[in-house]
Amino acid sequence: MNDAPIKPMIVGSPFMATWETHWLDLSCITRD
Repeated sequence: MNDAPIKPMIVGSPFMATWETHWLDLSCITRD
């Protein structure tokens, strides 16, 4: 749901990229 505004913030950030993986995983569970 809130992954849209976060994606552009992760670009160019290896640390955030890893965090995105967790966020997407949580998002998938929340949506389902």
